[in-house]
Amino acid sequence: MEASVEKLLRTSDVIEITGLSRSKVAELIARHEIPSVAIGRARRVMPEDLEAWLRANRQEAPSLSAA
Repeated sequence: MEASVEKLLRTSDVIEITGLSRSKVAELIARHEIPSVAIGRARRVMPEDLEAWLRANRQEAPSLSAA
């Protein structure tokens, strides 16, 4: 089995990608809504975990077509 290690995302990366505030990202990580990896006192997010969280929280825009 081959392991693929992608670059882990810092909180600042998650903030930049999502546009959320630092406190909101910290809250989501603390509540385990966005999975993270503990490395000492630091927390890192795997890119695929952030992508899965974004997909799970995606809301479709309402249809604008006339009924």
